[in-house]
Formats: sequence, structure tokens, C-alpha cells
Amino acid sequence: MDFSDRQQLENLEELMHERADIINETISLNSNPDLKPRLRDRLRRLKLIRLMRIEKTLAKVRNTYRFRS
Repeated sequence: MDFSDRQQLENLEELMHERADIINETISLNSNPDLKPRLRDRLRRLKLIRLMRIEKTLAKVRNTYRFRS
């Protein structure tokens, strides 16, 4: 495994951890009654946008490795 593969693997792990964090934060947002509904919806939308970008990047990486092997 060369340096670029190792770097990509680290980036992939970071993205997967970030994805898990976003999902956990969204769950806790939904169960927090202290937040105003508009703020909760706005935060949920922002997290969803970030989550979609992460999923798109992960899909590209999966396709790249699928065609490599």
C-alpha cells in the first residue's frame, strides 16, 4: 500500500466517522425539546446536506475501488 492509498483510506475513515457523528447528532436533535422548531429544522437540513455530500464521496470511492480490482 503506497502513500496515496493510505491517505485515501484515512480520509475514508474520517468520512465514515463524520457520517456516524452526524447521524447521532440528528437523533439527539430530534429528542431535544428545548430547541425551537425552526432552528431544529435548519440544523437538520444542514446536517442532511453534509451527509449527502459524504455519501456521494463514499460512493465515488467505492466505485473507484470496484473498478480497480
